[in-house]
Amino acid sequence: MGLTTALGCVRDGGAFVTTETKAIFGPTRGITPEVVAVRPNAETLRELARRAASGGLTIRVAETLPVADFRRGYELLCRGGLPGRIVLTF
Repeated sequence: MGLTTALGCVRDGGAFVTTETKAIFGPTRGITPEVVAVRPNAETLRELARRAASGGLTIRVAETLPVADFRRGYELLCRGGLPGRIVLTF
């Protein structure tokens, strides 16, 4: 997804967060760009997986779609107002 497309999904005055430093841009439509750095951590990932499997980690899911329907999921995401995440399954 290109930066222009991604910005189209952000409401005016919202925030745009990415791990990609090339995506940094000046403020536009009041959107604040931020870059986050992420380092792989196997121990933390194992703990998150354990908590998710045991029901100790709550994740709100708005819609589960097969990966072939990713375009529909993207359209839902762009429309906004979802009560949770969109999950694509293989």
